[in-house]
Amino acid sequence: PQKVSVNLLSEGDVEIVEEEGESLVVVRVPRAERQKRPVYINGSMNSGTYKRNGEGDYHCTMSEISEMVRDSRDDPMDSMVCTRVLLRDLDSRSVESYRNMMSSRSPSHPWNKQSTDEFLRLIGAADHNDRGELRPTVAGLLMFGFDYSIEREMPRYLLDYLEFNAGGDDWVARMTTDTGEWSGNLFEFYTYVANRLNWNGQRAFALDGAVRVDDSDILKAEREAVLNAIVHADYS
Repeated sequence: PQKVSVNLLSEGDVEIVEEEGESLVVVRVPRAERQKRPVYINGSMNSGTYKRNGEGDYHCTMSEISEMVRDSRDDPMDSMVCTRVLLRDLDSRSVESYRNMMSSRSPSHPWNKQSTDEFLRLIGAADHNDRGELRPTVAGLLMFGFDYSIEREMPRYLLDYLEFNAGGDDWVARMTTDTGEWSGNLFEFYTYVANRLNWNGQRAFALDGAVRVDDSDILKAEREAVLNAIVHADYS
């Protein structure tokens, strides 16, 4: 423990391989589970945490270390109950739009008949705190909250979409938080960007309930890329 914070290696991870008459010691370093990260050496998390980059190792920044520490929690951060906001801080129009999409996609789903509060609890957007109060979770706040409410929990929260003409330096469309012109949550942001991608693609489409079905794999890949960027961002 004085050398490395956790031992990830087992007997099978080390072997000797003969290659062109030479004996090579091969050590396979497995990826640490998130609960064990960061893995650091010499008893110092701040100065002993490294990441591999190409052919070299470099010190992790404090923000990278903090991110790993947050992710090492047994309970995912998304499921944490917010302390500074209430259910009324969620945008009711965003919640209603989401419910309409779900009911159109799955008309017989039993959650469609639940009250709004119970629906939010069932999808993980709300949960009870230690006092039994139903409040938004971090995931629910990000998904349905107003940007000024989200910033109470995550002051560095920011979404920004810029659209440029081909080969141009001036943007022709923009959607960013803190304008007061829209809710500022992830649901409305993704909906707007996905529609812009569809519109710019000028593709024909059909409807499956309330969900459009495009004839282009490229558009689907673009929307998937946007969704991945939104899901995997560190909003704190």
